[in-house]
Amino acid sequence: MRDRQFMENLAHFWPAFGIALATFGLIVALMAGIAPLGVPGEWQWMLKRLNSGYKILYPFCPILLLGIFGFVAIKRVCISHNGFPKSSQILPAILAFSLTVCIMYMHPDGPSQVTSLILNPASNSYYQTAVEYQDILNLLADYHEKMPWLISHAKTQAPGPVILHWLFHKIFAHSSFAMDVADVALFIGSGINCHIAANLFQNFWGGWIQPENVAVAFWISLTLCAMGSLAVIPLYHFVRRIVGIEAAIGSVILFPVIPSFSLFAPSVDQLYPAVTLAVFCLAEAAIDSLLDRRTASASMWSAFVGLVLGIGIFCNMGLVVILLLVTLYVWFRIIAAHENFSKKFRNFSAFFCCMLGAMLLLFLLFWLLFRFNLLATFLVSDAFRSELYAGPPARTYWKWLLWSPIDFFLFSGLPLVWLFTEGIVKDFIRLKRSRKVEPLHCFSAAFLLTFIALDLSGKVRGESGRMWMFLMPCLIPHATWCLQSHKWCEFRHRLLVVFLLQAIIVVALREYVLVWGY
Repeated sequence: MRDRQFMENLAHFWPAFGIALATFGLIVALMAGIAPLGVPGEWQWMLKRLNSGYKILYPFCPILLLGIFGFVAIKRVCISHNGFPKSSQILPAILAFSLTVCIMYMHPDGPSQVTSLILNPASNSYYQTAVEYQDILNLLADYHEKMPWLISHAKTQAPGPVILHWLFHKIFAHSSFAMDVADVALFIGSGINCHIAANLFQNFWGGWIQPENVAVAFWISLTLCAMGSLAVIPLYHFVRRIVGIEAAIGSVILFPVIPSFSLFAPSVDQLYPAVTLAVFCLAEAAIDSLLDRRTASASMWSAFVGLVLGIGIFCNMGLVVILLLVTLYVWFRIIAAHENFSKKFRNFSAFFCCMLGAMLLLFLLFWLLFRFNLLATFLVSDAFRSELYAGPPARTYWKWLLWSPIDFFLFSGLPLVWLFTEGIVKDFIRLKRSRKVEPLHCFSAAFLLTFIALDLSGKVRGESGRMWMFLMPCLIPHATWCLQSHKWCEFRHRLLVVFLLQAIIVVALREYVLVWGY
């Protein structure tokens, strides 16, 4: 009897052992310099020790606070059976922001290094482009014709990030308060001020860098992190609707420790998970209205989906992938409803037409008002990207067919990937037994089909851990649902263990992997 009880307990605990073993195996591989970080001879992330010293302790304060927040919040939910008070929903966003800033400032040069990433044309050419093209409306006009003369990322992307950095420049460049705060932060973290930093940076990137540009870059780094951290709010609402309240709280705790989100800070890529999650929150509202036969409300929410997605594509044309993702999700949700096929088809057609119509109307307005041609911009961008992948060295399609998912999952965090994979298998078994299609089934099917299609397209060969960041939140609903199904201890304890393992991976990747060219 005791042997049988022991084996049952062991069966409950083996997922925890597996997750922990995978985590520490990755850390050992990073320390030994043998982690899989790209295709040799084509493109790889660089393994190089950061030597952060005592600064490696910075992230553990927000990590501790996030863990306590999740632990207490789930306990209160279990007692009251209510969700977060609205006033508390901003708290995990603040903690996510704090963690991201602490990860950024692990670098020995602290704020000056982070500021240089905004000013460096190789890592972020959007700000330099915004400074050089003060007449932003003139830049938008026939933007595709100007792209060959732009540099780095601005040369291959839509103009949204340039406009965003132009707005930041207008807000912060002439503010004495912004300059004073940046001076203090740079002095505390690096022993210099904006004037000294500008003189140093001019040696690398030219005389266009002035002290006010350094101050603006400092504030841009913080603002991007803050805006990206707001993604936890739509994530909470979406997961609550398709899984449940406990899983929703678990989701907002796990999102800040997705390694990619903090490792690539500060960058506009941090904003794109929020776009994905906002689209799905709005799509859920549209689905509810369609199923309740509230036509006007459904049309409104569907149009909002199109507008948010259109703005996202205006910033990053790769986000057109979300169009496929949300279309599949809504189709699966409507097909699963208990209605006749003609009604289902009318519902889906209404959603799709309103969404696509709003998005195309937005692009039409861009053309009429600014002469910005999105299609021409996409064709120019795609040509530049194809030229990049053609080499030298050439990036082989079939190699990246395998390695892009590896890179994506590595920068998502192995504990999260483990739970997501286990959750997919369990959910398939649940569907096979019950024959009842749940929203989570629809979401997982839409994600897997979209992810496979994106990989087969071969449009990204390298840096998928950064460029596919907007898809990483899609792993969380299944991961938290799977974690709820485990039995090795209470859910909040299981969540805390996985959260800490994810956090350790974030810190380890920051310490041992060079993601920026510094």
